[in-house]
Amino acid sequence: MASRRPFFHRLEAALCFAFVGFLRCLPFKVASSVGSFLGQTFGVWLGANKVGQRNLRNVFPTMTEEQINKILYKMWGHFGRLPAEYLHPRVVKDPAVVTLEVEGEEILEALRLSSRPALFVGGHFGNWQMATVVAARHGLKVFQFYRPANNPWFENFYRHAQLQFVEGLIPKTSHSFRTLLQTLKKGNHVLLLFDQHMDKGVEVPFLGSPAQTTPAVIRLAQQTQSAVIFFNVSRQDPTRFRVRFDAPLDLSQDLSSLLRDLNGRLEACIRDEPEQWFWLHDRWKKGEKP
Repeated sequence: MASRRPFFHRLEAALCFAFVGFLRCLPFKVASSVGSFLGQTFGVWLGANKVGQRNLRNVFPTMTEEQINKILYKMWGHFGRLPAEYLHPRVVKDPAVVTLEVEGEEILEALRLSSRPALFVGGHFGNWQMATVVAARHGLKVFQFYRPANNPWFENFYRHAQLQFVEGLIPKTSHSFRTLLQTLKKGNHVLLLFDQHMDKGVEVPFLGSPAQTTPAVIRLAQQTQSAVIFFNVSRQDPTRFRVRFDAPLDLSQDLSSLLRDLNGRLEACIRDEPEQWFWLHDRWKKGEKP
């Protein structure tokens, strides 16, 4: 089986590259719509859809099955757009392609003038990559922390595509905390998504149930004197986004309070627009509700 893996990785990558090449030949809005159509057509039949149904039932116990499936249908359409938007060359090069309504630009400007490093912290919500587009337009060098793809062929392509949005990429490894520290100490900024399960996390409430939440954000900030800025990107229509940057957190609070604060901010966004969050991750893994 191991000997077959390189072949399947190459086949998977070849199909992906062909599809991306097709999308790049289309106007941006058309490519995004094609992605949405494919997501809604095939996503609801995948096994991950059942994880989303279970999570939604537990977070919103009064919802009907029809309401839950409607949210997931919209979610699949939304997340189907993301590959086309990430990999389309005009997103960054042509500011007219997408409309970005920004709240908190003064916070970005203050960071630029102060030279203080910052951790931009958000969730798998909306098109979070638009936050790095806005930051770059304000002259901020942002590095992105991410989980590498299992397929090495696709991983190289993914890194190349992502580098149009960010100054650099920091893959999740056994040494990534040290790399993040070094990046921040040099005065750079880091974008980190904190809304997935972490085995050695701190248990704090999220959407009504205890959830293992990464403390790395706070520990990195405390060791580097970095600002912690919660951000959120909400899709308003296919090519218009609202990008919000909150004022830096007060790091004098204890760790649990800070993590509760971050979880609470993201939770408010999810409850307001549940179709824009990635419900397919097993965020609560200990068997409790959800």
